[in-house]
Amino acid sequence: MFSQTPADDLFSEGRDAFSSKLYSRAVDLFDDFISIYPDDPRADGVNYMLSVSYFYMKNYIESINAFQLFESEYSDSAYKSRVSYWLGLCYYALKDYDKAAENFLEQTDYRSESFFVSRSYLYLGESYEKAAMPEKAMEAYRNGIVAGGEEKIISQTRLKLGILYFNKGDFSSAREQFAEILNNSIDTNLVSDSQFYIGESLYYMGELKDAASKLQFYLFMNSNNKFREAAVFRLGDIYQNLGMSDEAVKYLELLLSDYPDGKYYLDGLRVLGRTWKDAGEMEKASEVYQEIISLSDDEYEIQNYYFELALMKIDSAENPAAESYLKEAVKGPDEEKVKMSLYYLGQILMDGKRNEEAVSYLYRLVELYPDSTAADDASLTITEYLQEKGDTLKLAMFIGSQINRDTAYLDYFLYVKGELDEQEGNRLEALSAYERIIDEFPDSDYLASALHRKGRILISQNKGDEALTVLDTALREADTENQRTDILVDKALLLYDMGRLEQADYAFTILLEKDIDFPRKDEILFRQGELSLEARKYNDAADFFRRSAEASVGDRSIEALFKMGRSYFYMLNFKTSERIFSDLAEKLSSTSDSKREAMKMTALSIFLQQDWSRTLQFSDLMVTSLGVYPNELRLIKLVSLLALNRRDAFRKELDALGKRNPEDVLITAAMNQIEKVDVTSTLLIFRSLIGAYPDETAGFLTTLVMTDLMYIAADSQWIEDTYQILSPLIEDNVLSIGFRQSYDMNKNKN
Repeated sequence: MFSQTPADDLFSEGRDAFSSKLYSRAVDLFDDFISIYPDDPRADGVNYMLSVSYFYMKNYIESINAFQLFESEYSDSAYKSRVSYWLGLCYYALKDYDKAAENFLEQTDYRSESFFVSRSYLYLGESYEKAAMPEKAMEAYRNGIVAGGEEKIISQTRLKLGILYFNKGDFSSAREQFAEILNNSIDTNLVSDSQFYIGESLYYMGELKDAASKLQFYLFMNSNNKFREAAVFRLGDIYQNLGMSDEAVKYLELLLSDYPDGKYYLDGLRVLGRTWKDAGEMEKASEVYQEIISLSDDEYEIQNYYFELALMKIDSAENPAAESYLKEAVKGPDEEKVKMSLYYLGQILMDGKRNEEAVSYLYRLVELYPDSTAADDASLTITEYLQEKGDTLKLAMFIGSQINRDTAYLDYFLYVKGELDEQEGNRLEALSAYERIIDEFPDSDYLASALHRKGRILISQNKGDEALTVLDTALREADTENQRTDILVDKALLLYDMGRLEQADYAFTILLEKDIDFPRKDEILFRQGELSLEARKYNDAADFFRRSAEASVGDRSIEALFKMGRSYFYMLNFKTSERIFSDLAEKLSSTSDSKREAMKMTALSIFLQQDWSRTLQFSDLMVTSLGVYPNELRLIKLVSLLALNRRDAFRKELDALGKRNPEDVLITAAMNQIEKVDVTSTLLIFRSLIGAYPDETAGFLTTLVMTDLMYIAADSQWIEDTYQILSPLIEDNVLSIGFRQSYDMNKNKN
């Protein structure tokens, strides 16, 4: 037995204070020991504990100095292999992560110190994380796991590594690390955290049902764990994604009630808003969105929710509310939302007939974002508005600005420009616009229309052959039956005007076979009637003119009715021609030339039915109504008087005729010879009379009067002589039809 020396007492007291975590007391005792017994074999251990005591007292600078002094004075000490670990902790505490990492890395070389090696890998990884070097941190954690050590430290290292995998987006690797902790660790906190992160990893891997199961188990086992708020939020989010709105609402409302000041409160509102919207609960969604707007300090988010609120109100036809929200959204920083807000503002204001205000927003959209799709759509609305308003000046200016920008609808704006130029009479400018469409936009929806309009301009320039080529191309490019019909109408009328009557007739036939209404159908029917009249197909002509009259109004209708009446007149269907001309005469103004013509033709139709008394009555009515007495009426009146054997009236009327023009002289001379039954003189006079009447109707009348006089004279030789003389004069003429029929009829009667 031997007594304890004072050095032993001092050492024991210092060690006991150190073990009891009385680090300040330990430091004093260790300082005394080193001062009194600097050569004591235990001095290195005392210096080591002194340096560690400074660390635990959070006097990191003193600790570093002490450890560095220890390294220089006790280079052979067994404790030297632990110094790097403590220096690493000191530098970590001082946030000098580079030096911390340097010391922890050095510590890992002392493999025999497994306690410190495993911890050094853990803290090395944490130092790299703090220094924003996640890849190095992951490498340190992986090396620590391989190096082994205490199960708790390894599990902590796995948790750190798993979280880094998780943050990197490698959720499968993260899940593997967390699963290892569940299988091997007995630390409830580590197990709890791993359960949460497995649920989160499954969520991001898209395995939503498994994620929900893990998180529900996590909540059941860890009702007050640090991740409870996050887990409740995630479950609400998962069920919202799965379309299970009731479950989603349950968890989200739990989150909002239990954590009103929590980290996930605003996120919970966002998901709850989506849940209500997906469930069709727009009012509830609207309330949530408004709360988000009141809580968020993110200008982009606030703008987005104003925009979402506006869309919901548009869908529910609450345009005033939508307008209000859109005007807020327009103020936000997201240009895409600004563009769409301006566009929707324009549309809903247009719907509300607030066109001027609507156009102001659309103009703003086009000016601010000229290269956007929204600007293209807005420009169409502006164009339609200006067209409807009839403001051609503003429209022309706007169209000009659109043509100068890169727009998806350039072909359309060129087409509108062409239309405007045509309206202003600038056909060359219009032609240039149409030709640009033709040259630059071979797949344009307006190609056929541009070709059609070019063809019309060429027609106006009397370039018929070139116009036909263009119209044929337009027909091939036309997409709709209506468009093809419109183009064919112009082509058919052009062929008619160019004298290509067979081709025109074929085109007219194709158009009229459609049995549909189309622009200028009345004109097509009229021209087809003229072709039929020219071909002496009087029945067809009458039908075409009838249909043209029914399809038209105004002068065209009147002209068609006249032509229809003449067709029946040339068919010798005088009753029908009388009815048509008589109806026309009633409709027309008493002062018009057309009324006089209609009445004259009515009188002629009655006369040629050999109704002498009614002929006289109608002739007198025409004189009374119009105050005029055409020579044709004088002639048929004279004939009618002769037919009724009213010789005195005949002589009186003939004397009143006078000698005002060559025709009157000829008529007077003819009638004098007729009364005397001087065949030769009468025929010579009538031959001159036919030449004096270039009008077909007058010539026709003269011929028929002459043949009726044959009957009146009751002289078969006169009939034959008259036929022989007049036939050459009217050969191959519509007059020959009536003349031949009258000749045959009167010859048979005699």
